[in-house]
Amino acid sequence: MPLSTTDSVRTLIGDMNKSAINEKVANGDGATTIFQLDMFPVRTGSTTFYKSGVAVSSAIVNLVLGTVDVTGSAPATGDQLVATYQYNALSDQEIEFYIALASAASALIAASYAARALAGNAARYFSYTQGQKSVNKDNLSAKFLKLAESLESAYEKNITTFGTSNMTLASNDESGTNFDNYDTGLASFGSPIRYTGTF
Repeated sequence: MPLSTTDSVRTLIGDMNKSAINEKVANGDGATTIFQLDMFPVRTGSTTFYKSGVAVSSAIVNLVLGTVDVTGSAPATGDQLVATYQYNALSDQEIEFYIALASAASALIAASYAARALAGNAARYFSYTQGQKSVNKDNLSAKFLKLAESLESAYEKNITTFGTSNMTLASNDESGTNFDNYDTGLASFGSPIRYTGTF
């Protein structure tokens, strides 16, 4: 089955779905009802939130911010809060925005835009710790920019290799023959073949 354009862009920038399994989110304190997941944006419908081993069906997940709101009463002091979920570096909405931005081009250009967004995201941090994870992003921004440039180069090579060529099929001939005042037709071929002009 072919990948969707969104999944193609994710593949090109290395942003496929990732999983956090049984992530220790917090311990209940009897007052707090909103908790932060380590990674986000969170994939729609992928989150299971547990309070002391029991799934919490009333938890509301903010997919963009990666917060979980336990509606009703706050988890009791000592309750262990654990989450299992999937996440990406960019949300589907962000990827779809880059696809729309590059709509006249291709998934390669959309992936280039997405890689540049990831570079900007990575440039905000040098190193950080989230929960029990430590990440050093010193050179990550530059790597995403190189990825964007290579995607743009691949797109330009694609245009050069499969670009449009023109061929005149007929032209205006005022010689008094059957071709007199015949409209010019222009065929453009490459990938895909298409015709522009009139006959």
